[in-house]
Amino acid sequence: MNWELILTIASSVLTIVVTVIGYYQHIKKRLEQEALDAINIAEETDKIGAEKMQDAIKMVKDMIPAVAKPFISDKLIETVIQGVFDKVEDYARKQLEKEKTKE
Repeated sequence: MNWELILTIASSVLTIVVTVIGYYQHIKKRLEQEALDAINIAEETDKIGAEKMQDAIKMVKDMIPAVAKPFISDKLIETVIQGVFDKVEDYARKQLEKEKTKE
């Protein structure tokens, strides 16, 4: 093998890896945004926690591109939704504490 062929193969593999990582990050950000939107919509209903989670999972799952669906399980979607919810809840708690200290 000559060096030119090795470098061509290595750069091709690197390009594919970087593209896949970039696409993953893009999908992850979209999932988080969609999870936030789904949480907001689910909170407006009269349903209880588990039903709200199932609604949110369905909403997020519907927005996932067909090409990515085989790689994204309901459990992963639930984990993302719960993570986003925990961040929102933590932020709200901190804001309430700030308001209490101002009074």
